[in-house]
Amino acid sequence: MTRPLALLLSVTVTAAGCATTPDPKTRPVPQIASAAESDLMREYLASLPAGTRLRAILYDGQVVRGTVMKVTGTELVLQKRTRVPEPPVAVPIDRIRSAEPETNMSTGRVVAIGVAVGAGV
Repeated sequence: MTRPLALLLSVTVTAAGCATTPDPKTRPVPQIASAAESDLMREYLASLPAGTRLRAILYDGQVVRGTVMKVTGTELVLQKRTRVPEPPVAVPIDRIRSAEPETNMSTGRVVAIGVAVGAGV
């Protein structure tokens, strides 16, 4: 009884996956920003002081983390924080979807502060 049921479920799952087609309404994610978005991102990044730890998400889904060294008219230069030193990375501003400064508060640190406050009370 279990073998025919397993076979039926396997065929159903396989056939359903083969029969699907992509939805024509879905748009591909752009790989670069529009001119207006790029200008806004450039202004925002230029307002950050050098030395800010930043997390940037690119349009292709890649995440770049590092310390801001400089912002030029077309690119953001970051120094990655790695154990082995690496050269600075230049990221074109029109490829950045979002950027946000990283905070120094890790989850462990927040939990430790909460425990210390609870113990003090």
